[in-house]
Amino acid sequence: MKWYYAEGGKQIGPVEESALDDLVRQGVVRDETLVWREGMAAWQRHAAVRGSTNPAAPPPPSQAPAPTLDPQPPYAQPSYSQPTYPQAAQETGGARHYGGFWIRFLAGLDDLVPVVSLVLKPAWSRLTLQFNFESTLLTRALTASQS
Repeated sequence: MKWYYAEGGKQIGPVEESALDDLVRQGVVRDETLVWREGMAAWQRHAAVRGSTNPAAPPPPSQAPAPTLDPQPPYAQPSYSQPTYPQAAQETGGARHYGGFWIRFLAGLDDLVPVVSLVLKPAWSRLTLQFNFESTLLTRALTASQS
């Protein structure tokens, strides 16, 4: 169980129950120290909630009103909002407009250009290499027949 305690007008915690027991033994948390845990309506003296740490001790003198402490540490919910673009909604009346068939077809072809170039470049290189080799043989044969 998590406990909070007040020291010097400040809220400290949460601490586990075993850690609170250690603080009581060390004298940090005394009978008149205000404590709170989830489920309690308000801060109360440690002696009233968990019993006196020194049964022979007389009750403490009346004390000033309890400091106003948050009964629970604040928690901020993170915000995950999507950005809005009002100019886009105004321009198109809120509806999206997609391109026609031919625009999308040409855009698809544009995406294929790098793929086609990767496939055809090696084939083109082999073709030009073969053509250069055959033209060199033909040129040698022609010069040999003319000599």
